[in-house]
Amino acid sequence: MSTKMSLQQFFNPDMKVTNFVEYADKIVIKIKSSTKTQFCPTCGRESDYHQVTYKRVIDDLPLLGKTVQLIVTAYKYKCFNVECNQKIFCEELYGFTGKYRRRSERCEDLIAAIGLNTNCETGSLICRLMGISVSGDTIIRILLRKAEQLPEEKCSDVIGVDDWAYKKGNKYGTVICDGKTHNPITILEGRDETELKKWLKKNKHVRTVTR
Repeated sequence: MSTKMSLQQFFNPDMKVTNFVEYADKIVIKIKSSTKTQFCPTCGRESDYHQVTYKRVIDDLPLLGKTVQLIVTAYKYKCFNVECNQKIFCEELYGFTGKYRRRSERCEDLIAAIGLNTNCETGSLICRLMGISVSGDTIIRILLRKAEQLPEEKCSDVIGVDDWAYKKGNKYGTVICDGKTHNPITILEGRDETELKKWLKKNKHVRTVTR
């Protein structure tokens, strides 16, 4: 029985692995898109016309302690809607990475989890030891972006409030958790009462605050 694993199983079906090269300090995986159609981000019209290809360099989860760099050959599509100002658009690697992102979604998820459970500077050090090059400031930006993407969820009438270090001894925020589910609800800028008061005014159903 074979115990070999294919790299292909770790990528979307329309991302075909074409090459794999291991260096002393990193692993480079070349990938080619095999999408047939894409929707114009401006007008929403579907296009099946490949105008040209372009390359994206994306950092992925480390492998065997080494940095993993993906070189993705993707397509630029042509929009044929005469009323649309977007004549050429780049395809999106849906479910794998976001627009203009330099890291895969799963890599950013790991960075965010480390940052939330430590602080941004310590998280940056841990990531570098694992093979992910990221600064403390970038971890902050990833966390804030992910917080903005979370669906607005109504919490219970009991919340827990604590400060949280973006950078220990330098910059802090306020994290609010649901007191019944223990799930994080939001992160506020600063750790004084200003932003917390604003948040409580929008959530007047809250009756108990713990720390």
